[in-house]
Amino acid sequence: MPWTLGVFTALFSFKNHLMNLVKFFTIFFLLTIPICQIFNQKQICVNNDSSFCFNNNNFIINDIIIFKKLICTTDVYGGINQFLSDFDNDCIPELITVSSENNKLNIIDTRTGNTKWEITLPYLEFDLEINIALADINNDGIPEIFHKAYRSILLPSNISGKLLCYNSKGTLIWASDQNADFNINNPEDDKIALADFNQDAMPEVYINNKIFNAVTGKKLADGGMNGIGRERTRNFSISPINIAAQLDEDSSDLELAAGYSVYKVKITNPNGTIGNSMTAMNIQVDGLYRDGWTSVADINNDGLTDVIVTCPGIFPKALIYNIVLEMVQPNYWLKLILQLCQIR
Repeated sequence: MPWTLGVFTALFSFKNHLMNLVKFFTIFFLLTIPICQIFNQKQICVNNDSSFCFNNNNFIINDIIIFKKLICTTDVYGGINQFLSDFDNDCIPELITVSSENNKLNIIDTRTGNTKWEITLPYLEFDLEINIALADINNDGIPEIFHKAYRSILLPSNISGKLLCYNSKGTLIWASDQNADFNINNPEDDKIALADFNQDAMPEVYINNKIFNAVTGKKLADGGMNGIGRERTRNFSISPINIAAQLDEDSSDLELAAGYSVYKVKITNPNGTIGNSMTAMNIQVDGLYRDGWTSVADINNDGLTDVIVTCPGIFPKALIYNIVLEMVQPNYWLKLILQLCQIR
């Protein structure tokens, strides 16, 4: 009937008006809530200064309970760090370990402890070259494996002393076009790491003070006879530690800190060394170049990244010193900020 249709039309119109009114007051209410309440902050943080966004709370001491979660079903080598990475794109990371047998990596299921598969790396040796690095260089979501082949006349010349890159199934992708060894006094077991030195979204892989293209293995730069992140002494068989970091005001590149050297790295040619440079800025401590393990941090809260070096001191103690890259026109210079005493 006509009057019934009119009632339903009026009710429908009233419902729409009511919903619009509810939406209006909801938006108005949300807009009147202080930003600090929405984000659980005590201050209204409308800028990028995080010092206005802190929230002090009492620290509650809880017992730390450590328990065994799983046991791997295969023996592993404990002489290097273990890795977590998703090797099969199932969104669950696997545990990557060096096998107790030479030349193998174990890809272990982190839910069961069972070995999913093994990767054979023919030139991975416990006593010579055991360090690896992982990185996805072809953007397929699965990391590649980097390690350095030991140097030997028994190995092919295109393998001996070279940096190697394998896929997750153990297929060799490339061997570097030049040696990754430092010199004849360089012990084996060198650390490998990756960084984007020239900020072009393509990674480089570095070892000691040499830089290679991580996609092709082409050598890009060499720091020469300068710091490497470990004393350059025969039979001093520890791995070097150096680090790529932003150490100056030029955000278009990264520097490499390695012991008493900070290298200004410029890479414009991704296919070789021509046109690239790696300039060492060196500093002495007590009249000596003291190479050693290297890390970075702003330890004095001055806004500048410091380089911290730990090196052998007077036996049996160690020496720790701190340097910073300081701008002195027209070049950057290293400045010794703090020298710590010999420590055990």
